Amino acid sequence: MKLRDWCQLHSKRPSFIREAPDVLFDFLDKCLTVNPRLRISAEEALQHEFFTPCHDLLSEMSLPSL
Repeated sequence: MKLRDWCQLHSKRPSFIREAPDVLFDFLDKCLTVNPRLRISAEEALQHEFFTPCHDLLSEMSLPSL
């Protein structure tokens, strides 16, 4: 069962589940996969589409050099 389906059945806040983006549930499904061989790695997780807005923001920012 996919996480979104489980949440829709068991959530006390169904409006949150309806408003949450699909990409969030995709990310969480991949992180919560029981089999570690199939689970997303930390590096893959950081490259997931869910974090695209963060990547875009960080690429626009310039960090001071040391």
